[in-house]
Amino acid sequence: VIKSLGKGGMGEAFLAYDPLCKREIALKQILPKLHPHEVIKKRFLREAEIASKLSHPSIIPIFSIDSREDKSYYTMPYVEGETLKH
Repeated sequence: VIKSLGKGGMGEAFLAYDPLCKREIALKQILPKLHPHEVIKKRFLREAEIASKLSHPSIIPIFSIDSREDKSYYTMPYVEGETLKH
């Protein structure tokens, strides 16, 4: 993990480096305080699973999804630029 990109109600996005593919990626992780709550964790992972099945130029693809005892996250391409909020 290189740096935090932003935090929302359920997760936090980070800029990370994938050493296997040798590229920067975005990693979205469920907030640690919410990870123990099964309903929230399932919703977070369902969001990633649904997004991974979509293919459209306006939808960012999902590279990987992982859920372990201590954390759940998914990865996607890192797109540099301003946020939609800006």
